Amino acid sequence: MQLLLLPPDERPVHTRLVRDLAAIAGTRVELPEPALLPGMRDPGAVDGLAAWLLERSADADVAVISLEGLCHGGLIPSRLTDETADVVIGRLGTLRAIRAQRPTMRLDAMAVVTRLPDLDDATEEPPLWATHGRHLASLSRQLDRHARGHADGDALVAARAAVPAGPTRAVMARRARNHALLLAALELVAADTLDTLVLSADDTAPEGLPAREARWLDDWLQALDLGVRVGRYAGADEVAAVRVARWTVGEAWQPRIATLEDTGLDRIAPYEGAPIRQTVAGQVRAVGGTLVGELVDADLVLAVVPPEAEGDHALAPPVPDAARDRRLRATGDRIADAVDAGHAVAVADCAFPNGGSPALVDALDARGVLPRLAAYAGWNTAGNSIGSALAHAVVGRDARGAGTPHERLLVHRLVEDVGYQAQVRTHLRRDRSLAGAPAEPGVAERAPLCASIERDLGTWLAGLGGLGSRWRIAEGSVSLPWGRTFECDLEVEAIDG
Repeated sequence: MQLLLLPPDERPVHTRLVRDLAAIAGTRVELPEPALLPGMRDPGAVDGLAAWLLERSADADVAVISLEGLCHGGLIPSRLTDETADVVIGRLGTLRAIRAQRPTMRLDAMAVVTRLPDLDDATEEPPLWATHGRHLASLSRQLDRHARGHADGDALVAARAAVPAGPTRAVMARRARNHALLLAALELVAADTLDTLVLSADDTAPEGLPAREARWLDDWLQALDLGVRVGRYAGADEVAAVRVARWTVGEAWQPRIATLEDTGLDRIAPYEGAPIRQTVAGQVRAVGGTLVGELVDADLVLAVVPPEAEGDHALAPPVPDAARDRRLRATGDRIADAVDAGHAVAVADCAFPNGGSPALVDALDARGVLPRLAAYAGWNTAGNSIGSALAHAVVGRDARGAGTPHERLLVHRLVEDVGYQAQVRTHLRRDRSLAGAPAEPGVAERAPLCASIERDLGTWLAGLGGLGSRWRIAEGSVSLPWGRTFECDLEVEAIDG
């Protein structure tokens, strides 16, 4: 199979890690050359990306296409640029041209309901977020409540008064433009220009403009009766991997997937707008699977570790809690029992956003089952973790074992999600704060900081049971893709070479 991927941005989760995932099954994924891709806030070369997609589609079987990448030049630029709706939507003409040239080629697109984070931080948002992020989130909630007939008029007036009118209007205009693009994408599915489409929701909540726009989309999906051709669920950064996994596995196999247990699946995870049970159902459909009720009927068991009440490894690291750790170790024992019983178990560790659960992984390590997991993911949001775990598990169904590409990806996720996000990053940020250093490193600091991270992660991995005796952090491989400590990139390599 020749598979093209036009990703939402240049981060490793959308590029190298997707290639690593496909390599488990021996599939090659072709991506645009790096010079065409965005650089965080800087848009990619939209004309160059369109030309690349047109040219490479001549020989491809499937194309997985981020509409943010194709139409805005990247996911972050989709929130920042002032291009008009007619310009942005006009770039969908590339997809019509490909369909005209290749009527039997699979065209699979993905797009995201624009997020509206409740945070005074403009790192990935327009400058207004630096001082008014929380006020904008409050206005978003009040507008949604007003639309549903639940608003306090005085509260809406106060929320509007708390933000500057001009910049706020520009933010809302971008939302209108981006929503129009999603509607245009639905039109392409209805016209059979696109075969399939995923409309995911990133960093959302039960109330607010993103939730309201998602409800509008659901209304149109029902009216258009597009069935399984359009998916709508919580997620974003994992969607490229999920769609590549779907096409790598092929449509002939529809894995039967059971959840290990239902405890906690009615909770709403942080940064999501619906119960985690709905996220699971959406992600299972996206990977081509069907949910079954009994483990004995399943090809794959998805162990979802439900959200805990408090803690965010990036913003408010969990405080020590013996009762919570006992719960997580007990969950680890139930997962280990399922593995020992012969089930293929993928772990979606959703206990905390932005990192995995050390107590859970310690329990799995103590039982000796980490190398036998079908997948592990515990990063960013619940949707990210669930989709990543499912994608890895279905692609690796026939490729598990010591020293394999499957095990390499399993180790990478454990190191990044638990070793870095849940532990090393927490200590690094605490130490910088105690030393009075800026929250994020300057350019000159990054190389020595990455060397320190590499040493700490190497120590963590070496203590990880059987996996630590077979894998190590590749020398000089740790980097900070966007120059910040929120995420890191790394490579693991087999110790025997």
